[in-house]
Formats: sequence, C-alpha cells, structure tokens
Amino acid sequence: MTPEPTRAGNRLAPAGRLVWRVALAVALATAGHTSGDGLRAAAAPEADLSNLVARLRAGEVGERVAAAFAILRRGSAAHESFPALAKALTEDEALDHAVAAGALYSRPLPPPAAAELLPALDHDTKARAPAAWELSRIGPALPPEAVRALIAALVYPDKHERNFVVAALAMSGAPARDLVPGLLAVARDPGVADPPQRNYKYPRATAAIALGLLGADAVETAPALLDLLQATSAWEYQRAASCWALGRIAPGLPATRAALERARQDPSAIVCRHAEYALQAAAAAAESSGTPDVERLSQTLASAPSRIDGRVVAGLRALGDFAGNAAPTPVKGARRSAPLVHESIALALGYLDSLPRPVGPDRTIAFVAQEKSGRPDAAVRLYIMALGGVQQGLAPALLEALVQGERDSRVQAARRLGALGRAARAAVPALRSVLPDDDWIVRREAMLALRRIEDPDRFIR
Repeated sequence: MTPEPTRAGNRLAPAGRLVWRVALAVALATAGHTSGDGLRAAAAPEADLSNLVARLRAGEVGERVAAAFAILRRGSAAHESFPALAKALTEDEALDHAVAAGALYSRPLPPPAAAELLPALDHDTKARAPAAWELSRIGPALPPEAVRALIAALVYPDKHERNFVVAALAMSGAPARDLVPGLLAVARDPGVADPPQRNYKYPRATAAIALGLLGADAVETAPALLDLLQATSAWEYQRAASCWALGRIAPGLPATRAALERARQDPSAIVCRHAEYALQAAAAAAESSGTPDVERLSQTLASAPSRIDGRVVAGLRALGDFAGNAAPTPVKGARRSAPLVHESIALALGYLDSLPRPVGPDRTIAFVAQEKSGRPDAAVRLYIMALGGVQQGLAPALLEALVQGERDSRVQAARRLGALGRAARAAVPALRSVLPDDDWIVRREAMLALRRIEDPDRFIR
C-alpha cells in the first residue's frame, strides 16, 4: 500500500514522499473535473458497490478518491455503502480533503443573509464562530459593512472563531488594502500552547491562503510568507499554504522561486506537493503572458466544463443526512461522544439539509444558550461539534480546492480578463453569465474580474 501522511502529520521517507505526491496528484486530477474519464468510468452503473467499498480501504490515493466519488455519484441508491464511506472519511485524511474540495462552497449563501448574521458578531464566541462560518459562504458578494465587522472581530482570541473570521474575509471581494493588515497579523501570530483555544495553527494557515487569494495586490506580504515557509517547526499545512500563496502573490521574485525549490525537498509531503504546484502555476502564468484574446476568453467562460459534479454534491447531501441522523460514536478521552459528521460532509455542504443552520442572531443565540446549558438537543449538539471538525479541515480543503481551481480554464480566463480592466468590457456578459456557477472559485474570479473592469479604481492600493 502507498505510504501516506496520517492525521498526526507523520513524515515520509524520500521515496515514500515521491510516491505519495504522484498518487495524490492522480487523485486530484481524477476528482477535478466532471468530464474526467476516471470519474465516469468509476461511476459506471455496472460497478459493484461492494468492490467500490473495498477500494476505499486499499490501493493508492487516486483509486480511493475515485471509489469515493463513484459511490457519491449514486446518491441515496448507494445508502448501504454509507457506513463504510463515513468511516473511510474519518480515518483517511487525504480522502477526506479531496472529497471536501470537490464540492466546497458549491452552493453559496445569498447576500441578504449577511444582515441577519451580523448582529451575532456582537455576542460571545459560540455565537460569533458559526456566524462567521455562514458569512464565509456568501463569498465576494459579502457587503462592505460585513467586511468591516469581520475585520473588527479579528481581535477576539478564540482559535475557532478567528479561523472562521479569516475564512470569511478570504472569501470576500474586499480590496487588499483593507484586508492585508489584519490577515498578516493573524498569519504571524502563533498564539500560545496553553490554553489550547489560543493555539493559532489553524487560523494562521487559513490567513496565508487568504493572502494568496489577493494575488499580486498583496505583494508586500511576500517577505512574511517566506518567513512562514521557512519556519520548519510550523504546522505543515501552514507552510503548504505559504507555498501556494507565494505562487499567487510573487511568482516572479527570485527569492520566491529559490524558497519553493528548497520546499520541494521538505520532510513534509504536503509542503513538497504545494511547492511543486506553486512552481507549476508560476511557469504556466509566464507562458500565458501574451496579449489576451477577449473573444476567445469569453468563449472559454461559456463552454469549458465545470470541476463541480452536481451528482457528487447530491451524494454528499445524502451522506450528510445519513451522518447527521446516525447514532453518535464514543471517542476515547472526549467529554462527549462524537457524531458521524466529517469534515468533507460539513465543509462541502455548509450543513445544508444535514445539519441545522442558525441563520439569524436569535436562532444562533438560542443554539448557544442550549449548548451552555449542558443539555443541548441532538440538533444543537451535532451543529456545535461538527463546527469544531470543520475548523480543523478548512485550510487543507481550501488548498485542495484552489489547486484544482488553478487548473480550471474558466478561472484562468476570468483572471486574465480582470487583469485587462476596462479593455475587457466586451467580456462583461460572459462574466455575468457565470456568477451563479456551481464552482465558488469561478464565481469569485468572475465577480472580481467584473469589478476590475467596471470599477478599476477600487483596486488601486
């Protein structure tokens, strides 16, 4: 069996790292596009469910991911395999993150929900954390007053809350000049080991991703990201996130390339892989630096296939319903039993249809009051506990999704059109046509491109 990192983040020997990197690259390629032959073959009706379940436990990462997606594409018809799939997602970190990345933010929360959620940011951590998570699902349509409230909320010290606030800012379309100071402060803050709620390894990784999403507008953060990458004692996903961010922010700097080349030999397979992806992305950007053809890029937006598979999303919803209603399982050493709700389910769906979602401050506060009472009902317990699992998987799943997005021709087209500014006015109808797209990365890049075309002064630092 191919060696792989576990949830404890063990190190691999060099040969094992190489095999792992190749296997996971295959996994992402398999899971990345609806039109991929691997997914279609794996999901063929004649495929036997018992064989798919067996493949969840054996073989390379690419084979396990293909089996999981094949089961999910069958939706509720594959219900008998859900216990095995839920167990596999719990125990297999690479599988869990790949599945989450395949549908993360595939259904956004509508912008009007922001007004209902903002008052919850004035309450305690247990109210602010879920409110920030829900705000992150609105994406670049998040209104300016919500961005300001989230930036103000960065002062609170809880690691869960800080992570979700950073995620909401990362998803927003706010200009770099508004976001860089707060995000950079989070990325640099390691917190303390005790109390555990102020150990900031998760929000630091998410903050590096958020800076990377700002692209070249955040070039001033490159020295700090280089320092984070070279901090070998840091969490491997924080350093991996720094690789990705450097590849987006400052791919042409000699210091960036040198650091990424060194990171290709890192003891962590995750860091190696993202250093490789960042170098590949930098090379691809250099090759496509010619004069863009607005008409051709507009056609790409209209005709290229999506990486989001609707049947996989529906299958995750069915799996989430199964997990949300399953009996909790004991966890050794935990104060409470953990429900069968996993990062991939919760992240990908935002708890849609499988967990109650506290939209609005009154309902959020009621959830918190129940949780504090020590006698929460089943729905509240599932929501609060699943939220904790999501915060641990958020940065890894975001990284997986963004790597897939970098390969999407529609993402590249929208980005190049946005870089043209007003010269790409003819592409406005095509960009507007993909604003309701299933893929949150496409939605985000299209909205940012429209803003750069229609209101370029907003992005001048």
